[in-house]
Amino acid sequence: MRNSLSASSLSHCACKDLEPFEKRIHDSLTNQHPGQNPSSPEDTLRFVAAIGRLLYPVFNATKDVPVVKGVAKEWPTSLSDVLPSGPDKALNSLLQWQRFVGDLAAIEFFPFIIKMSTSSIYDTVTKLDAMNVLAIEPMRRCLYKTIDALAQERNPLHPSKRDSLTYTNFGRLANGLQDCIKELYKPPLRSNIRMINGQQIRVLQLCSIIVYLLPMMYASSICDGDTISNLAVSIRKKGAILFHVFKMRRAECPDILVHPSIAELHKMIFKNVLDEEAGFKLSILFSEPADLEDSPHEGFVASAMVSSHDLRPCAAPGCDKTFKQAGPKGFQKCARCSTVGYCSRECQIRDWRLAGDDIPHKRVCKLLGRIVAEWKSVGGGWHARKWEGWGGDLESQRDKQNAQIADLAILMKKMRKEGKLSKLEVMSLVRWASRHNREMTGANEDDVQEWHPGYDDYEFMVKKLAQILKAPPPRCIDRTIYEELDRVKELLEKQFFRN
Repeated sequence: MRNSLSASSLSHCACKDLEPFEKRIHDSLTNQHPGQNPSSPEDTLRFVAAIGRLLYPVFNATKDVPVVKGVAKEWPTSLSDVLPSGPDKALNSLLQWQRFVGDLAAIEFFPFIIKMSTSSIYDTVTKLDAMNVLAIEPMRRCLYKTIDALAQERNPLHPSKRDSLTYTNFGRLANGLQDCIKELYKPPLRSNIRMINGQQIRVLQLCSIIVYLLPMMYASSICDGDTISNLAVSIRKKGAILFHVFKMRRAECPDILVHPSIAELHKMIFKNVLDEEAGFKLSILFSEPADLEDSPHEGFVASAMVSSHDLRPCAAPGCDKTFKQAGPKGFQKCARCSTVGYCSRECQIRDWRLAGDDIPHKRVCKLLGRIVAEWKSVGGGWHARKWEGWGGDLESQRDKQNAQIADLAILMKKMRKEGKLSKLEVMSLVRWASRHNREMTGANEDDVQEWHPGYDDYEFMVKKLAQILKAPPPRCIDRTIYEELDRVKELLEKQFFRN
């Protein structure tokens, strides 16, 4: 009821003294109001969709880094402007709209809420199972409805316009789901593993069904060929990356039948990537090139320093607050090295005193501090004036981080040549960087990974779909390409990380 009243009241605009641009926005909303029957889900959906279309470009264009830091010069000027009542109330509001309106209520702009709010909302997404409720289940229901509609068609390969709304909604939901997946496989993966709540297999299965159904959209003239082709490539890529990032190659994860194009794309992408990764890790372990300029060690450490500074607010292994807001005081950087941060004094002490195979912070703190001090002496540093001209959007931030990595790698090689950094000290930093990377990629999250089974009727459905649409039968993704990398990792563990 509250949602109906909200939709009804918001659709009657009494605002005065509006700027022309503001008036056009308000008129757009008013023209799409729920009308005389505000309790109708169809009418309300149109209203919510209109809001979503307005929010979509705003969320997409917002410079999220300044938003998080509270230094943006225009709306929104702080994270509290985006989530004025906090992440719990914001997501609960979305979930209410979802229950009242239906499957398209939030999926089109939910990914941008995650993207813009970053770590402040991860914990709430996990707690409320929002990824499942707002994206995964709506997509599943839509696929079932789409398949039912195709089953009624005289020629499923050329569907009629009788169920064009069903097919249109399928396209919109497929786009929304792939945007959600894109947010899931970005680092840091610790929070993403939790956000997906064990639904990895089901999401991959949904990607497979979507790929089977996409040609139908072109045949029914729902979308043009370029749009369908781009969406198909994107969904195939998302499926392949999901399998890799969420470690579905592990023995406890069952074989998963997928559209053959997903299996082929996975092999094409990751066979070369894994070969390069194995070679790089072996070079990190054994190589000492004659020319220091060819050394991979310094770049490896530099990359870890930048990602630790920018992407990992709490460096203590396994900290539940590692990738979410720490409260009014925020996270504090280590005073000596200014590279790693912590959510509390307790986490700082724990990381300082790590034992066993892990490298404690006390082993590298002085080294990191020495590197940063040298960096500052030549006009660099984390907050150097040279970085102020870079934009706040994600692409500019990535460019700045790449420039910082290059700066640090060159600096460390120079320090080695001048005798300010020894080979032994660099190798200690390599071990620290390796531990950091394992945390960032979720390699230490075996206790968090859950393998909920896929949909009970998936295999029957996907085989039937292939038969109806005269498409190639599904097959499993090849796991053998990971064997060489596993051997390298075993070698690393035995001869390097345990030294």
